[in-house]
Amino acid sequence: MQNSKMMIPSNVEIIGITPPDQFPIIEDKSLVNEIIVTDEVTFPRGLNVEDLSSVTVEPKIIDYHVIKTPIGDKIVIRGIINQTFEFNIKKPAHTVSRCMLVLPYKTQSVYVNHFSTQEKILTKKFTTSARFENFILLPENVTIDDLTVLVEDIKVEPIKCNGVRKFVLLFIQVKVTPPYYMTSSWS
Repeated sequence: MQNSKMMIPSNVEIIGITPPDQFPIIEDKSLVNEIIVTDEVTFPRGLNVEDLSSVTVEPKIIDYHVIKTPIGDKIVIRGIINQTFEFNIKKPAHTVSRCMLVLPYKTQSVYVNHFSTQEKILTKKFTTSARFENFILLPENVTIDDLTVLVEDIKVEPIKCNGVRKFVLLFIQVKVTPPYYMTSSWS
């Protein structure tokens, strides 16, 4: 159950979204598809959502093959999303100490307190991966030239104090030859 008081810090940096100007131009010889990959990640002991400072995602296509189906050929694409969560954990630099002095010939005790206001920040990283699989219907008699996977968007939300649910919107492009619109020849 999601706790309404838990929040991802607003300054969490999301790394890996492809800038709009780096998206390929969709040509006639390109086939595209989008897929949302949802993943729940539980962090190891000692890493909390409140200390999360950045999330990095890197998608990669690891395999593809063409299958024949009753409605036509399809390319099945399998991939992996490598993801790194970085945490900045604040720790006191010094321990808090307290001592009591009893001075001779005095009737009262003197207390001395020492509190450190310095904090040191420990950076810890946690890396994991998520798999994805998708298919695209192919036109007849084409050759696959290139496959591209890009990240359109990422959303991260807490599901407990030491875990998140992550949504990654992927853009998949398959370039084929010959262009499927050029099936007839000129005489």
